[in-house]
Amino acid sequence: MVQTEIQRRKQIGKKYFASTQFSSKLICEDCGGFFGKKVWHSTSKYVKEIYQCNNKFAKNIKKCENPHFTEDEIKSMFIKAYNLAMQDKAYKINGVANKYIK
Repeated sequence: MVQTEIQRRKQIGKKYFASTQFSSKLICEDCGGFFGKKVWHSTSKYVKEIYQCNNKFAKNIKKCENPHFTEDEIKSMFIKAYNLAMQDKAYKINGVANKYIK
């Protein structure tokens, strides 16, 4: 499984930095960049942490048009995706096990 993750990171071909559980794991559908954690209004009572594409305000490249997401929104989307993937859990477990047992 580690080798699979190493290959995945090589295929992405971008700098991989994981300071939070979602950093460098969320890839922008619009431009292919990573989503990163940002802090808005860090010195006021309106402080807010969001995840936003790192290419949103990048220079010399096409600016990303995707919106930002809160961590709670990302967790909710992850749970929905996980539940969909686990609907046929026995098949997936046997498929993965067979892949590594061969």
